Amino acid sequence: MTSIESITPQDGYMLLYELTGADPTRSSAVAELVRHLVSSHSPWRYQSLLGEVTRLIKPVREIDSEEIRLVIEALEADGDLVVNGGAIHATPIRAIRLDGQSLRFMSSLPTKRLADLFPGSWSCQESTRSCQPADSSRIEMMLRERNGALLTPEGWAGLDYEPQADEDWLAGVESRMLTDAFSPESEVFDHRMTWQWLKYGETSLRWEKAPAPQSARLWRGINLRGYWVYALTRSGSPIEMEWLKLARNDAYRAIFALARSRAIPVPVRLELGGAGSNHDTVVLTLPPVLPYAEYRYLTALANSRHSGPHGVRWWLNRARAIPVVEILEKRLGVKFPSWPPQVIGQTGLPFGD
Repeated sequence: MTSIESITPQDGYMLLYELTGADPTRSSAVAELVRHLVSSHSPWRYQSLLGEVTRLIKPVREIDSEEIRLVIEALEADGDLVVNGGAIHATPIRAIRLDGQSLRFMSSLPTKRLADLFPGSWSCQESTRSCQPADSSRIEMMLRERNGALLTPEGWAGLDYEPQADEDWLAGVESRMLTDAFSPESEVFDHRMTWQWLKYGETSLRWEKAPAPQSARLWRGINLRGYWVYALTRSGSPIEMEWLKLARNDAYRAIFALARSRAIPVPVRLELGGAGSNHDTVVLTLPPVLPYAEYRYLTALANSRHSGPHGVRWWLNRARAIPVVEILEKRLGVKFPSWPPQVIGQTGLPFGD
């Protein structure tokens, strides 16, 4: 039997295209490959999945672990898989009804498999998938037959039960340090993670390597199993200070809660979608660290989005943008400019994307 390591790039391309239904040279194929693997076998150990994706992609192109990690993070935020510590699990089919008859789907199943189960006109935007079904009158029945569910944007996001990023929530997290904190790494492990601290910049939020100021409280490091570990300290580095391990969703919420408690402005931007005065599209630019509830709410309501190195731009209908801005300001403590928003000019995109 020929091993995948010895096949030609052309044969590797065809194999991956058959598995994923996407161009293997594009990042969308990595997302489809992860979905294919997780839906075929669940759970996966994080490090094993990184290795298998690398092995399958390698005959076609070079790929590093960080690119795969970013794809896994996007799929987790979109609800296409669940990451629990070092294990990655599949998720069932859920759909959200958008404007008209259009649906947004969340599932570990690859897009080509979903398209077989739910015929219609499919489109993909980054890791988000939408469908105009061929027969919208049967969608609820078809979902039930496949143990799926049809949800509202609010129900999918969980805004009614997910906490706000405020001082009360932060105090509850900090109280866990009395019982759940880890000792400083220097006292416990021979192997130390390379920690990065979160820096609140004027135009972006960045993870930076040490040295860090003593005021730095949020940290992340890659452990031996290949995934990011997030930490909260009272001050200073987890190498020298006690630290509380946070799930990624809690770490992202803590970013906004700490900023709110310290009156640190988080860089956000709100603009009209073009030159002139009669435009119905608003563009929100937000840091790429939204907690899952707010992120999923935006993915359900936004017309499109684009991820850049310093932020994510979300396009919304102007009427929808007003309640969205109010929700984000209330739940995350961010402050947008007042209406009417500034018109995007020709000098570049927000935050230098």
